[in-house]
Amino acid sequence: MNSILRSGEYSRQKTIKAGGIFMIVQDVVFNSVEDAQRFVSQAERWPSDVDVSLGSCMVDGKSLLGVLSLGIHKKLHVTIHEKPEN
Repeated sequence: MNSILRSGEYSRQKTIKAGGIFMIVQDVVFNSVEDAQRFVSQAERWPSDVDVSLGSCMVDGKSLLGVLSLGIHKKLHVTIHEKPEN
């Protein structure tokens, strides 16, 4: 999971448990298209959902077009959903 959150600049990471599902939330700023590409490349390998949002707009973190549509040099909110381990 840390490999997903290596591109760009980040704030502190939080882990939230909601209804038996863990979510890792963190703010990120991509300084270039290449930062966003690295993020999406890692997110595509992640088995769970990855969401990126800006205000009320939310996109799939596994979609480069979606992530870029939110903008470069903006503070984006990343949520990585963790499935419970059996």
